[in-house]
Amino acid sequence: MGAPFNDEVVTIKLGKNSGDPIVITVNCADKIGLTCDFARVIFDYGLTVVRGDVSTDGKWCYLIFWVLPRPGSPRRFPWAMLRKNLTSICPPNPAQLFFGIYSDPKPPKVYVLQISLLDRAGLLNDMSQVLWDLEFSIQKVKASTTPDGRVMDLFFVIDNRDMLHSEKRQVEACNRIKTVLGESATHCEIRVVPDLGTMDCASFSLLRPSIIEDLCKLSLTDSETDAKSVYANKNVQATQDLQANKGLQATNFIQANGSLTSKISVTIDNSLSPAHTLLQISCKDRKGLFYDVLRTLKDYNIQISYGRLSTNAKGICEVDLFILQADGRKIIDPQKQTCLRSRLEIEVSHPVRVKVVDRGPDTELLVASRVEICGRCRPRVLYDVTLVLKTLDISIFTADLVRYAMGDLQWEVYRFLLVDRPDLLLESSRTRSHITERIENMLIG
Repeated sequence: MGAPFNDEVVTIKLGKNSGDPIVITVNCADKIGLTCDFARVIFDYGLTVVRGDVSTDGKWCYLIFWVLPRPGSPRRFPWAMLRKNLTSICPPNPAQLFFGIYSDPKPPKVYVLQISLLDRAGLLNDMSQVLWDLEFSIQKVKASTTPDGRVMDLFFVIDNRDMLHSEKRQVEACNRIKTVLGESATHCEIRVVPDLGTMDCASFSLLRPSIIEDLCKLSLTDSETDAKSVYANKNVQATQDLQANKGLQATNFIQANGSLTSKISVTIDNSLSPAHTLLQISCKDRKGLFYDVLRTLKDYNIQISYGRLSTNAKGICEVDLFILQADGRKIIDPQKQTCLRSRLEIEVSHPVRVKVVDRGPDTELLVASRVEICGRCRPRVLYDVTLVLKTLDISIFTADLVRYAMGDLQWEVYRFLLVDRPDLLLESSRTRSHITERIENMLIG
């Protein structure tokens, strides 16, 4: 128990006693957004960051995370797999570049996994878990139920081991899936996807634009431009006008959803450091909080030089970050500060959107979350949502996952067509509110 895994880049030291935090230490070359990448992996493994320290000079970083497994985590936690994944996202150090032992990674291949089996409650949740265990990242999913009670599932996945091209890995994956899902899984096939981009928005043809716009409405609405350009110095007057508009829209959103942000404090201060802007956030701790803060800063191309996160006994999280713009300067412009502050307030309070709507005579559940500028999506959404539906004993008739562009922002939207039953009136506003509340609590509670 206390001995760290031997690795010069990432070490994981388990607690001596049950309930003690696990200490994850990272020491590697730095880049903008790297801390967010680490926080995302930690979030994906179901760990809660209770404390964190960040230090970097812009070229090299030293990070420490004190984490705890969430309730329900397996007793034999895959620490070695976590360390491997954390190490894989570290940038190359100068020695690797100098001696030519590092090359830019190729874009990962996307495979389609096709499964056919008898329908049953909780099937999609079990599938999402087994794919995670196999180290597959789900890019898209399409699940449908046939009149004879069979399910045809299509999962578009990336193999994090980069071995799915081999027959041995494919056989291993299909055997594992059939073992978990049972004898009714009669068909399992894996093949390379030639082009995934053509399917991006096809599933939205039957969904009213007003529903999507309401679901994906952020404070920055239709006039949002690429977050990377927010702090660019080109066309200063146009940028300032846009930021002022964003700040006003954010204020309107917060006023309309005051209960979401009433306990969130975001402060930007330039008086305490001659070289850095101090960003302070205080709010109630929740699932994925650290990731959502860092994701927002990464989208704005903001560099973190020093930082600390801590959670007190009352569950209040305090985040102190010394930050710089991409050009190495402090954030002085009041309009830029307003834009960043408003965006953080909303991303901290409302990172996912859940809505239950009518789809003709049927009931559809929609769950939306922001996609990072780099294209990565929020972890664990499919598993968490299907787990709630499984515990509520609500069956899924069809499901799909697509990405929707709203301006220059991308959203990942899950669509679930729910199966009605006599003892559960899905058209009831009370039932829909209960489903929405349970899913929101699972995703960010």
